Amino acid sequence: MVTCPWCGTNYASFQPLCDNCGATLTRPAESTDLRGAQGVVYKPTGPVDVQFGNRTVVQGDLIVGTTGEAVKLELSPEARRLHRILVQRLDLEELRTLCFDLEVDYDSLGGEGKAARARQLLLYLQRREELGRLTAWIRQERPDIAL
Repeated sequence: MVTCPWCGTNYASFQPLCDNCGATLTRPAESTDLRGAQGVVYKPTGPVDVQFGNRTVVQGDLIVGTTGEAVKLELSPEARRLHRILVQRLDLEELRTLCFDLEVDYDSLGGEGKAARARQLLLYLQRREELGRLTAWIRQERPDIAL
């Protein structure tokens, strides 16, 4: 069984794209050993999230390139600034509402606590080049927050 990591749609057999949300689906557990930068084997403990051309995002914040090198994603300076705003100005319930409004499953973000969930949300949006959706939400829903 293959499950879309973004919308949760289940498929009995593998297909390359999700019919519901269009996300790229990954073949289940065919290759779990990946060579890291120093030749160390990186073995994902969870499912591969999604394919991006010749890159694979694993565990939400790792990218594995064509060489098999696992690279940790980092927040851009703009995303770091937005992270500070989210952590300082939103409570946990507002963060849940934000995720709902942006159609992101809060419970699938991973991490414990507001700061970790906010970071995972920003990594998710940054990977999709959708940080603009977040700033638009802040401007509309929280005009008291200066961007």
